Amino acid sequence: MSSASTIAALTKMYKTVYHGRDLANQAKRRTAAYDMVAKMDDFDGANLTFPFNYNLPVGVSPSFSLAQASPSASGFDNWVMTTRKTLYGFLTIDAQAMKAARKDIGAFLRVRQKETNEILSYMKMVLGGHGFWGDGAGDMARVVSKSGTDPVTSFVVAQIDVIKFHLNQRLVFNATRTGSAGGIKASVYKVTALNRQTGSITVSRITGSGAGTDPAANDYVYLEGAYDAMPLGVSAFIPASDPGTGGVPATLLGMTRTDDPVMKAGWRGTWQGSIEESAKYLVSQMGQYFDRFNSALWLSDYNWFRLEQELTAQGRKVIDARATQVFGSPALALLTPGGEIPVVADSYLDNSTAFILDMSAIEVHHLDQLIHIVDDDGLGLVRQAADDGVEIRFRSWSENIIQRPFKCGRFPIT
Repeated sequence: MSSASTIAALTKMYKTVYHGRDLANQAKRRTAAYDMVAKMDDFDGANLTFPFNYNLPVGVSPSFSLAQASPSASGFDNWVMTTRKTLYGFLTIDAQAMKAARKDIGAFLRVRQKETNEILSYMKMVLGGHGFWGDGAGDMARVVSKSGTDPVTSFVVAQIDVIKFHLNQRLVFNATRTGSAGGIKASVYKVTALNRQTGSITVSRITGSGAGTDPAANDYVYLEGAYDAMPLGVSAFIPASDPGTGGVPATLLGMTRTDDPVMKAGWRGTWQGSIEESAKYLVSQMGQYFDRFNSALWLSDYNWFRLEQELTAQGRKVIDARATQVFGSPALALLTPGGEIPVVADSYLDNSTAFILDMSAIEVHHLDQLIHIVDDDGLGLVRQAADDGVEIRFRSWSENIIQRPFKCGRFPIT
């Protein structure tokens, strides 16, 4: 005869045992480079003007008469920051759900505190992740291939770009990366699943209809409302091509950059067959404009691994202990013609480019706290009009600048 007192018979007697003690949100990611740059709450008034004194009075000559006949003024220009790029976030929390989590016995975490902390983290990832390394266009990735028609059911992006995608994001698409807001396709898709190793993004269409509004191969992907609306990032100030060529704007923040593209848009190195040699060659080109005391070589995680393997194979791998403490992640020491510099990885940087950045030249200017709760009316939390719950609004007004681009550079990686 089988036992009568079984787990199934006495199911309500048993407790649920939870072993997982790590309550951190597993989707949160570091923004390594963005965390290191100066952030200033000073974006008041109509604009911020940054002087750029970049040329000398060259009217000199061994000949008195020639020097007298050709006086020259020094060069002086300025960046003018007029537009604060906005980023908004909203939390709506059911009143009963919030109250039921008010004590330790009722929930692992306080609902309001948990949701507030995590939307702040996500907004920082948007600003300091793909926004920081971009050029303001807002593109997250490019569609490699897609499945399904009217509606599309999934699409594939480069694996390196999947870090920018999260469940429930609302996405739009455009065949033109920047400068064509009218080309945004009418359909809006929501992320329902994603594979972070294969780059496959599963989506469902929530607005729009017709195959003509579906994303297609080679389309660019954006958060809804983000097209040409992100803060200017590193790629805006240190572009892949000289200003005025390759689709790079000739003017940025009111400054014409075509008359001295290196001084005003940084250095552009070339691929020399290895990351180590390419970095050294770029530093050799930069010469006296390179400041090793404030500079770092930034690579993607994969390219950091490649460089580490290059140096290990030559018996020259050295970990920079001081830089590791400063940056909060392992930093390789790379010997260059300008001196030794740390090499650090940022997960939001793609595999095709490396940057040598003077971190002292990069600034984030914002109005109020970088990301803050909207309490203009004195209320940080307001009751929803149509539901038994509360609403919390979050906001950011900011713009980035690299005041001295000539102290920074980039090179392609193949």
